[in-house]
Amino acid sequence: MSSRHQKHIPLEEFIKQELKKYGVNSNIYSFITRKLTETAILDLEGKISLTPGRDEASKRQPLEMLTTSFSKSLSKSLYQEFSPDKIAPLLGEASQWVQEVYKLASELFDFVFRFDVKTDSRLIVHTKNPYMPLEIGLAWHPLLNLPYIPSSTLKGVVRAFIRSHDRKELCGIDTEQLLGNQDYKGLLIFFDAVPVKVDKALLEPDVITPHYVELEGRIDETSVKPRPIVYPTVAKGVTFAMVMAMDSKPSKNPECILTDLPNTISMALSQGLGAKTSLGYGYVKVSLIEKKVTKA
Repeated sequence: MSSRHQKHIPLEEFIKQELKKYGVNSNIYSFITRKLTETAILDLEGKISLTPGRDEASKRQPLEMLTTSFSKSLSKSLYQEFSPDKIAPLLGEASQWVQEVYKLASELFDFVFRFDVKTDSRLIVHTKNPYMPLEIGLAWHPLLNLPYIPSSTLKGVVRAFIRSHDRKELCGIDTEQLLGNQDYKGLLIFFDAVPVKVDKALLEPDVITPHYVELEGRIDETSVKPRPIVYPTVAKGVTFAMVMAMDSKPSKNPECILTDLPNTISMALSQGLGAKTSLGYGYVKVSLIEKKVTKA
């Protein structure tokens, strides 16, 4: 039987069924890589329909269309499958992980803080995540199997905030000594922020529509080709837990570390995290939940 007479599988239905079959406990990195490869093979064999309502399944489609359609189908399926009730066990494991990090940090550092970071708008972090082969990716924890905010992102936001306010020192500590540089890690240690509570949804699909293709650093005005790209984002109302720690040896003012330091961190993170903050993405509400002096 020729491929034109075979039953074509709608890509969106294929991804939805596969994700439902594997469930929220399957490693998303592995799932995406595996299913993107399978989608390409099905496309080569003329067995899958990338766009509902169009008879294009009997011929191979450009890679651009395949990845765009795959990203759209995956984003919608992630939104449906990673619902609050289904991910409750994952959130519980994330909470336990944060508690363990806080406990171990208390044994190693003089000061330990735990913050809640709640999204007040959609959040996009690590859009060029090399382990998530989508046109616009998302930071995804490989062990907890949840989106997360990497410690490097948190530290980068704090560094940019302090520099923008021309702060040379904080609590009697030089800010470069506090945050480090290319050769020195710094005294202030950030741990990854992971989701522990969800209001209505963990993930939501979003869309961006590039109109031009950039050629050698310039925009080709004659090649206008709007192409909607649907991608996953962290939804509004998701609470991340974050642990931060430091030693107090260089400071002569430990009280400042307990008050001014966490206040500065909260103000910095409240300015916005991740990509597209100028468009209203990445805004969060930060609350200091717990702090501990262990050796000072």
